Amino acid sequence: MPVGQNFVEQLKKVRVSKKVITRTIGDIISDFQSAKIIIPAYQRSFVWPVDKQNRFIESIFMDIPIPPLFFLEKFDEEKEMIVYEIIDGVQRITTLCNFISGQLKPSGLDNLPDLNQAKFQTLPSNISGLFFERQLTNVIIESDTHPAIQFEVFGRLNMGSVSLRGCLRSQSSS
Repeated sequence: MPVGQNFVEQLKKVRVSKKVITRTIGDIISDFQSAKIIIPAYQRSFVWPVDKQNRFIESIFMDIPIPPLFFLEKFDEEKEMIVYEIIDGVQRITTLCNFISGQLKPSGLDNLPDLNQAKFQTLPSNISGLFFERQLTNVIIESDTHPAIQFEVFGRLNMGSVSLRGCLRSQSSS
């Protein structure tokens, strides 16, 4: 049976309504600290080892492209405001907070060795300002996306990842 009108109707029911924006690290951290960005209960706890956190902070300073942060837009009845649940990005946002709060002092950095053992609070203002002005891509799943599909997005981003190494191996053997 050819794909036709029924397929179009199916698409309307499962389409993800989203917007892509770019925001500074300073704005993202500010929203996180004011609980406009929240970590939902279904998210795993923080698991990144220190060396991965260090490389992430170095990548930010180097302006290496970072994968997008994914948020789910929700209306919080209690606060009477829109909040953004982190769907994908808890490890990255927590690492940013750890660095800014002084819990993380980078070490083992090869490309920016002057940053090794530096506390964020002691960085010259031009360097901390540079860090806060770095931009990250944010994908916001809008609230009008069907709740079952919202959960599907989370599942596909967090549980359905495939190792690139495995993909490359299977392609080369075909």
